Amino acid sequence: MEESEAGAIVIGAGVTVSGSISAPADVTVHGTVKGELVAGNVLVGESGIIEGSLQSRSADVYGEVGEELQVTEHVRVRSSARIRGVLEYRSIEIEAGARLSCELRLTPEAQEESSGADEAVESSLAAASTSFEEDSVARLDDLDDDDSLDDEEGWGPLDSDATDDDSTPAWNR
Repeated sequence: MEESEAGAIVIGAGVTVSGSISAPADVTVHGTVKGELVAGNVLVGESGIIEGSLQSRSADVYGEVGEELQVTEHVRVRSSARIRGVLEYRSIEIEAGARLSCELRLTPEAQEESSGADEAVESSLAAASTSFEEDSVARLDDLDDDDSLDDEEGWGPLDSDATDDDSTPAWNR
């Protein structure tokens, strides 16, 4: 038999565990867990079912999780996965075909990161807008009273040379 990492648990297909499980390392579930599972990293195989709550640093879900799934770092929801209840995560990947019937929530840390990124984008947009407005005002200030936007500048009516015999503008041919 292979040695496994200290603190790791494998729940094989056909095995049902009821109650609370706490493991500091990896937990692999191919059977059924009824209750609460708290672990470092969790893999729920295609035949794996968690009926209750799951709390982990990371999770890779191929099977079924019901009630509550809290992942402090990253969760991968595979195409064969089925998740019900509440899914709280910091970052997430969802493959096409996955079935989610749950409320999706960012962890408080992810919300703070997200709002910080939003503020940076808003600040950049505001700076670009201010720059554009100042540039536009400067160009309008450069116009004298005698200046106008005429056909010499390309703003006037189309020249007769700009169309062919069927009156199609040259730029639209």
